[in-house]
Amino acid sequence: MKIDNVRFKQQVLPGDTLIFKLDLISPIRRGICHM
Repeated sequence: MKIDNVRFKQQVLPGDTLIFKLDLISPIRRGICHM
């Protein structure tokens, strides 16, 4: 999976939990999706 143009409001440290809310842009092909 790849996420382009992502910015974080605060520094992300080891042990932090990230929650991504994503929308599917193109159909899933061969296990690869564009979100």
